[in-house]
Amino acid sequence: MFDGSVPEIADLASLTDAELVDAAGGWLRAENAAGARKLAVMAEIFDRRTRLDTAARELWWIDPDAAVACELAAALNVSTGMALHQTHRGLALRDRLPHVAALFAAGMISDLLVRTIVSRTYLIDDPDALTAVDAALADRVTRWAALSVKKTEEAIDALVDDTTPLRCAAPRRRPGRRPSSSAPPPTCPA
Repeated sequence: MFDGSVPEIADLASLTDAELVDAAGGWLRAENAAGARKLAVMAEIFDRRTRLDTAARELWWIDPDAAVACELAAALNVSTGMALHQTHRGLALRDRLPHVAALFAAGMISDLLVRTIVSRTYLIDDPDALTAVDAALADRVTRWAALSVKKTEEAIDALVDDTTPLRCAAPRRRPGRRPSSSAPPPTCPA
C-alpha cells in the first residue's frame, strides 16, 4: 500500500535524528491520505446503497441509511453512530468541499482539521458561497501554523464570514450548549 518513500519500523534504528523527524512527517501525510481514501470509499458505498429504488428495498426491515451504517460499522469495528459520522464527512468532502478533499487526499491536512471544516461550513446552503469558501479554505489552510481548536474554529468562521453573503441568521453556538434565554434576538443590518 505504501510506496516506500517513508521508512518501515524495522528501519528506524538506522536513521539519523533528522531522518526520523522527516519520517514522522511522511507517515502523518500517509495517515491523512489513507483517512481521506477511507472516507471516500464510505461515501461511495453510502451513495450507491441509498440510491436504490423503492422496489429494490421493499422487504427491508430498516431504511437504507441504517443498513449501510450497520454494514460499515461492522467492517470498521466502530459504532453505527461513528460510521454515520465518518460517512457524513466523506459525503461532505466529495459533494461540498472538493478542494479541501483534495488536500486531505494528498495528506496535507489532518482528519481533525477536516472534521472542524465540515462542521463549521455545514450551514452554508448557497452553492456559490460554498464553492468560494471551499476554494478559500484550500488556498489558506495549509499556510496556517498549528492553531488551537478555538483559533482554528475562529479562523474558519472568519473566512466563512468574509466569503459568504451577509444574511440574517441566528448566531452560531457551540454543540452541546443551550442558547442563553437572555441573549438578544439576531438583528440584520439595514
